[in-house]
Amino acid sequence: MPIFMGPGGAYSSRYIYVDGKFSSDSVASVRLKRLLVSSEHISWHDKSMEFDRVSTFGFFVLPVSAANQLMGYMYSVNLYSDDEHLHVGLFGMKKDKETPVAFQITVTALRRHIEPRLFKQALTRIDQGGQVKIGNITFSRDGLRIKGLFHSNFAAWSSTIEIHPSSLRASFASTQKIHTRDTRNRRHKIGEVGSATPNGVLVSALIDICTSRYSTA
Repeated sequence: MPIFMGPGGAYSSRYIYVDGKFSSDSVASVRLKRLLVSSEHISWHDKSMEFDRVSTFGFFVLPVSAANQLMGYMYSVNLYSDDEHLHVGLFGMKKDKETPVAFQITVTALRRHIEPRLFKQALTRIDQGGQVKIGNITFSRDGLRIKGLFHSNFAAWSSTIEIHPSSLRASFASTQKIHTRDTRNRRHKIGEVGSATPNGVLVSALIDICTSRYSTA
């Protein structure tokens, strides 16, 4: 664990998760770019963002093919503050082992150091009678509203709401499908959310907590 000088010249510890050079997902770039992920911030090439400034984040993996042959994968992370956007885009050939590991460690670090704060902020807002919107999903004390292309679906917290993750690998490129059950115990899909959706990773835990808190309110 490297030691750094903190504010006022005091020593502080900062854990380094990733520090290496990787291929960019940009076809116009051939140079390797440096990715640095610590317990306090993330830097990619010439841009960086402190974790305590992040207001939303998302991530996904996209396979890249040519002539019906898998070439590799694009690994993307997007972080937003009130006035800034940081995009981390990595590309790894299909036999590349270092890039997917670096991506997974990066996502783990982001979730560990950003997600708890955002989750607490969302719950506080809902507790106080406000609304929290994640993608096309709106949370309130009354229930869950999901806006579709032609109509919206609403589920009160007292109803049965289920989350069913897709079968894609781990949580790094998954889509979670949201279902309710009717009086005959038939399951109905009312929406879905993926890890690429800003703060989409909060949805499953928010549904569980809101159901527990407000289902009998």
